[in-house]
Amino acid sequence: MPKTTITDFEDEITAKKDVFYEAFEDILLLQEDEIAETPAFQRRINHLTKTAGDFFSLFDRFLSEYRMGYFDSNKNIQTIKIDSTVNNLNTILTYWGLY
Repeated sequence: MPKTTITDFEDEITAKKDVFYEAFEDILLLQEDEIAETPAFQRRINHLTKTAGDFFSLFDRFLSEYRMGYFDSNKNIQTIKIDSTVNNLNTILTYWGLY
């Protein structure tokens, strides 16, 4: 279902980002003995992968969604989102650097 306002869409992006960042931080803070516990570590990796996919996919959709008629979008909003994309590239590169 399409979001009704840009604010709704931004709130959803922020929520997905927050869940992803928490999972990412969880992985980065693991101790060596926790990594050795394979099933628990695999569950954390699976959770991180899912949350990353949820966030990256939603974030990827925003420019095309903002061009749809049901959003009151303008060039300024699109420029801001392009800047947000540049800022998120480092996060994406760091995430994939884990693998």
